[in-house]
Amino acid sequence: MKQLKIAGPESDRKLYYSMSSSYADDFDNQNAVLLIELIKAAAKRTEAPTYSYLFALEFPIQHNKPAWHCSDIAFFFHNIDLVPSANVPGVSDKLQEQIFRAVMAFAHTGDPNHAELPQWDASKDGDEAVMVFDRTCECRHNFDHELLKLHEKAAPPFSFGAVENAQH
Repeated sequence: MKQLKIAGPESDRKLYYSMSSSYADDFDNQNAVLLIELIKAAAKRTEAPTYSYLFALEFPIQHNKPAWHCSDIAFFFHNIDLVPSANVPGVSDKLQEQIFRAVMAFAHTGDPNHAELPQWDASKDGDEAVMVFDRTCECRHNFDHELLKLHEKAAPPFSFGAVENAQH
């Protein structure tokens, strides 16, 4: 994991751990806020625990391309051998086993924990537990919530523009 220094008032200057070199650049504030709200709502339900994950592997293509939407699929289905870009020497095979076994454990018992992963806590109201699947896997709690607050202070509110009644 790389460290990202957030500039701003002295009280806001902290080191944040980004999951990839472009995590802050690609940080999707709007979706992150919606996802946190969804996890909070799901965690309040008593029928089943809520588990959250982030696939954060950087791939050895295009100058260490960060994980993109759906880049985790080969790992979930245990077929990284069919996706050459998914092969990171010394990393992919172990990560594939960790992810695949978590999926199988979850499908079998409703709990993704297994011996090859650190403890993966279920999220609770006010405590978003996120398993970060990366070169080293770890369960982090509310790990980007402070970054979201800083982003909201620094970035303008999301908008598709001031266009009303747009026609296609």
